[in-house]
Amino acid sequence: GFDLDAAVAVLSCEPMVATEHLEALIDQSLIRREEGDRGDVRFGMLETIREFGIDRLAERGELDAVRTAHARFFADLTTDLVPQLRDRRQRTALRVIAAEHDNILAALRHLLDRGEAGSALALVVALNQYWGLTGRHTEALAWLELALRLPNEGVDPDLWLTAVALRAMNRAITAELAGTEADVQYWRGQA
Repeated sequence: GFDLDAAVAVLSCEPMVATEHLEALIDQSLIRREEGDRGDVRFGMLETIREFGIDRLAERGELDAVRTAHARFFADLTTDLVPQLRDRRQRTALRVIAAEHDNILAALRHLLDRGEAGSALALVVALNQYWGLTGRHTEALAWLELALRLPNEGVDPDLWLTAVALRAMNRAITAELAGTEADVQYWRGQA
C-alpha cells in the first residue's frame, strides 16, 4: 500500500492532482482506499494490477524513473523517521516504518540492483536501528551482507565502516560468528 505523500512524490505532482488521479483509479476499481485505525488513508491494489502497471511502465520506458522516484521517497522517509526512534516519537515512527516496510525494502532492492552502494548502505544503516528494536537481526544481517557486496568506490568511508561494524554486531547477536572476527579486525584496522 501507499499514502498520498508517496503518490505525490512518485508522480511528481501537486497533492490535488495526485488525489484526482487516485480517485479516477478508485472509480475504475484499479485501486482501493483503505482507512486505518487512526484515520490515516492508504491505497492498495491487487498484485495482478500492480504487475500490469509495471509492464505498461516498462513498455513506455518509464519503469526505472518511477522506481527511482519511489526509492528516493522511501529512503528519505526512513532517514527522517530513524532519529524519532530515539525520542518520544518512537511509537509513531515504529508504526510508520512497519506500515511502509515493504515499500522501504522495495526501495532498498532498487538501490542494490542499480549498484548505488552509498545510498543502499545509508538506508541499511538507518534501518538497522528499526530492525534492532523489533528483533529482526537476521534480516538486518542479510541486507547488510548484500549492501557490503557492492563496490565501495566513492562511498563515505565512515558509512562503510559503520556498516561493517553493524554487520559484526548482527552476526554476534544471531550467533553467526564465522565472519564476526574478520569484521572486527577490518574495522579496527580502518578506524
